[in-house]
Amino acid sequence: MNKIATLQGADIPVVLGPTYEAFVPLLEANKDRIKGIQCETHGYGDTDRHMLDIYYPPKADGASKHPVLIFVYGGGFASGERTSPPGTNTDLVYANVGAFFAARGFVTVIPDYRILPAAKHPLPDEDVRDALKFVVTQLTDKADTNSIFLHGHSVGGSIVASLFLSDPGLLETELKGHVKGLILMASLYHYDGPIMLPPELIAAYYGESHAKDCPYGLLQTASKEVVTALPSLYIMRSENEPELVKVGQIDFVKLLKEKAPGVSVQEAIASGHNHISPHVALSSGEGEQWGEDILSWVRAHVS
Repeated sequence: MNKIATLQGADIPVVLGPTYEAFVPLLEANKDRIKGIQCETHGYGDTDRHMLDIYYPPKADGASKHPVLIFVYGGGFASGERTSPPGTNTDLVYANVGAFFAARGFVTVIPDYRILPAAKHPLPDEDVRDALKFVVTQLTDKADTNSIFLHGHSVGGSIVASLFLSDPGLLETELKGHVKGLILMASLYHYDGPIMLPPELIAAYYGESHAKDCPYGLLQTASKEVVTALPSLYIMRSENEPELVKVGQIDFVKLLKEKAPGVSVQEAIASGHNHISPHVALSSGEGEQWGEDILSWVRAHVS
């Protein structure tokens, strides 16, 4: 973590390579422990992007049913894989995330979702919804499907937030009722500020509607019914983030508290981390405290 904390700059191209170089060897050293967690792969839709991995807690922990954590990774709407995302050169990412949370008592689900150029907004939102439906309908015998938490990182968090803020909703009331909390990590809430994603990519994903269809725009126009139905939120970013992440989170939380004062919102910062490092740190033995902090919050909200 010392190398990560002392990197100069926060922009993704600057930190991406050094972050993987720092953590992938640590993950490889823990490969047996990561791969020792039971994992199943299932389809939840019609394409090769409609696949998800399910990581199960060890049977020896004695619990009958475990709560569920669904992790939605980032990738700038144009890349990302549930295993071996670009640049990692290992199949331990994001298996390390599944193993970390499963080892601590959570059935952990990591879905792929459709990306550019094949899929534009709101198709990825619909994919995450359908992955949630799969969990609720197919895992009732294996998990506590009344205690589900959605955790999105970067644009994965944007997708999760958009799904719950869409009005009229993409998410049925009954399905929404299974979700006890949203964990939004370093998410992009709007694009009014220092450039983080190429403008042409944002245009390709949203068309001309990014101002109203981004999470901040959806929150601005969301009905009282939608905002008051939001589950509890844990909104986090790393200490060293691109400026747009910082600005967007400040704006989003301020508006959220104005429009939904009754919704529980907790904010946190992952000390020493950058935009890329938190999730590749899990199961490495270093820089994992932010994950433990999330789990403390989650356990307090389990049914």
